[in-house]
Amino acid sequence: ILYLTDMQNGIIFSYDYETETGQIKNKKELIRIPKEVGIPDGLTVDGEGFIWSAQHGFRVVRYDPDGKIEREIEVPVELVTCITFGGEQMNELFITSAWWGFDDLKKTLQPQAGDIFRLKTDITGIIEPAFEG
Repeated sequence: ILYLTDMQNGIIFSYDYETETGQIKNKKELIRIPKEVGIPDGLTVDGEGFIWSAQHGFRVVRYDPDGKIEREIEVPVELVTCITFGGEQMNELFITSAWWGFDDLKKTLQPQAGDIFRLKTDITGIIEPAFEG
């Protein structure tokens, strides 16, 4: 399965993916996130097939394969941009953030904006396959 985040419309799509040919087909709207809740950005998948979505709006959300929220993690910054698993046991979630567009007051209120966060989880990630095209 290949997942695609459409930030502008707040949608995460899924596609069937042919690993041998690189072809995608059967586009499906899997998750729709209302703008007032968050804006989806980068995502990753864990070893159980659940989808982790970094979302502008102070959060990371883990969805089950059907698109239902399994858990939400609050992050102390508004612009949560991307996530990936790492660490020796692939159970550490690395979360990136940004501060673009912030004025001086917002930077003062969110001093950790632009930082990278690390969170140990009870979930194991997968090693992401390299893109060869």
